[in-house]
Amino acid sequence: VVDRVREARTTAITRLDDLPPEAARDAEAFRRFGTLSTVLVPLMVHGEVLGCLSFATTRVERRWEPELVAKFERLAQVFAKALAKKRTEAQLRAALDDLKQLRDRLQHENVYLQNEIRERRNPAQIVGAALQRLHPLVRRQLPVAGLREADVEAAASGAGIGEHAVHRGHLADHP
Repeated sequence: VVDRVREARTTAITRLDDLPPEAARDAEAFRRFGTLSTVLVPLMVHGEVLGCLSFATTRVERRWEPELVAKFERLAQVFAKALAKKRTEAQLRAALDDLKQLRDRLQHENVYLQNEIRERRNPAQIVGAALQRLHPLVRRQLPVAGLREADVEAAASGAGIGEHAVHRGHLADHP
């Protein structure tokens, strides 16, 4: 019986005793629940079986009329579409959450990159930061570059020695 549902085939059972021997396990499961007659309708969406909708009697055996089975199949389609909609909405919510996280991350990266660009566009800061790390070497090269000690101290403290030096022409001749 379960195999028929997996194959997307509606199964109407009037009497459990009419089931073939290979369905003995299914018949036993129906008996445990007190089922005498049942109809199993696959819940299908886009060719995929999501489960089944079952209708059963527990007091008397019943012959299931084709018109009634057709109504059960239409009802199963409604349930299947509702399940598919719920699944799709959950997938869309998850995708939207992923997009929001990506947007937030990109905004953070954008701010970071804009700050980096701003810092790199200010040559005085770049030169100042570089000279601060190279302070001992620069101090030894003062006479060669024609710079004063005050220029080196200004660079070491973050002030713009690069601008001072370039504007005064001291670094114009040095690569």
